[in-house]
Amino acid sequence: MVFSSLSFLIFIMVFFPLFFLSGKRLRPAVLMSASLFFYMHVRTFYIIVTIIWIFVNYFILFRLYAAVNSGCVNSRRKKFYFAAGLCFNILALIVFKYDYFLTDNANALLHAIKPSISLPYVNLLVPLGISFITFKSISFLIEVYNGNYKNKIGLFNYSQYILFFPGVLAGPIDRPAKLMPQLENLNRDFDSADFRKGLGFILMGLFQKAVIADRISLLISGGLNNPRNSTGAELLLFVLLYSVQIYCDFAGYSNMAIGAAKLFGIDIMQNFDRPYFAKSISEFWRKWHISLSSWLRDYLFLPLAFRYTRKFTEKSFSVKNIDRYSYVIAVLVTMLIAGVWHGAGWTFIVWGLLLAFYMIFGFYTKKIRRRIFKKIGFGQNSPLKSFIQISVNFILITFAWIFFRAQDLSSALITIRKILYIPFGNYSPGAEHQTIFSFEMIIAIVLVLAYFTIEYLQYSGREINKSINSMPAVLRYSFYFFAVCFILIAGYFSTIQFIYAQF
Repeated sequence: MVFSSLSFLIFIMVFFPLFFLSGKRLRPAVLMSASLFFYMHVRTFYIIVTIIWIFVNYFILFRLYAAVNSGCVNSRRKKFYFAAGLCFNILALIVFKYDYFLTDNANALLHAIKPSISLPYVNLLVPLGISFITFKSISFLIEVYNGNYKNKIGLFNYSQYILFFPGVLAGPIDRPAKLMPQLENLNRDFDSADFRKGLGFILMGLFQKAVIADRISLLISGGLNNPRNSTGAELLLFVLLYSVQIYCDFAGYSNMAIGAAKLFGIDIMQNFDRPYFAKSISEFWRKWHISLSSWLRDYLFLPLAFRYTRKFTEKSFSVKNIDRYSYVIAVLVTMLIAGVWHGAGWTFIVWGLLLAFYMIFGFYTKKIRRRIFKKIGFGQNSPLKSFIQISVNFILITFAWIFFRAQDLSSALITIRKILYIPFGNYSPGAEHQTIFSFEMIIAIVLVLAYFTIEYLQYSGREINKSINSMPAVLRYSFYFFAVCFILIAGYFSTIQFIYAQF
């Protein structure tokens, strides 16, 4: 079920009033029913695999919780169940998500040795949002293992945490300490302020998804899927627009997820913070998919940088270089896993390693860049310096999106070659090149410019929401009415799934 579809509107219209009218005792059951219905809407049998996954994880988590709270801090049972939980989740993720990719590459290697040998492909029933479910499960294991979560864990509430419908497809990956207490205590009465905020988030998300992201998707998908049939100039425009599409698509999902949860009186974490206004790749990554980047930082990067890699670097390098080499190794491993997490393909691996290269290069050139800006005369808060940093950052990120979006490495390289070397090669004013000059394309570009103007004003400190709320009631509700009508008229309310839902 897509948040921007009519079916989701009907879903909210049914379960939202039912949640508050059912009474406080029945609210957990209503919310669980909503999550199960939402999850099963795409394909019913998805839920069978997911329920088995939840039962196995809960059994391991329950045993781990008992071992942690038994008084034996370094007990073997504690380490055993923690290792068992990690192995189960990681191996299950590999089997379900990467089986085809691993089999395909294994067959390529076997065919190089002996063409007659090949491994069979197995088509498995992959659960929806498997990557997010896995990371939420591992997050719970780590928090319990480290003693950060000490409340008793019931199977029903644990299932609510895993299946909570606003975040089950594409996050956020909320930590147990934040989300579990809210799911265990659903006694809040209806709050009109939460209702208004929730609708505001949903309305903004609908604009980002239906009006901008899906409009762009319909215009550029054909060109990026078949880069051989487009000129370099067209591909450059398509790549720039894809950078906007994925931005608005994910921002739209994040806002609608926050809004949907807010309607039920539940606060989930902000997952998107205007990352295209970041001044470095590291800052971009902290603002893009905040729950994932913070998960990788806390559970992978920091342990690697300050614990495990130090043991290696102390033996292999001089003491004064420990911090530097630890950082490099930790970034490479973290971003490689981030790339693999996003998809089973070499394009995602290249995307992750490219971001790692950006970060490492920025780390080593930080002092040099400061000297250059100082020599030119740019102060710390110079607007021109900020503009240059944001612009360069956007160009680097957009270049990386080429690999992220490409169907294979060959398509990515063709796109890059055409953009760099033959931007106007093989161009003819024929029908196959009309999309770049179409009325729809012009409308899309105008909407993009208008949207990012608003984003820039908010980034600069203009509190547009407060300005709207301070309007007289007649003007404020007239604005809301106009916004709804505009979204309904200009939006593409189709079944185009969110980009991050495939992960």
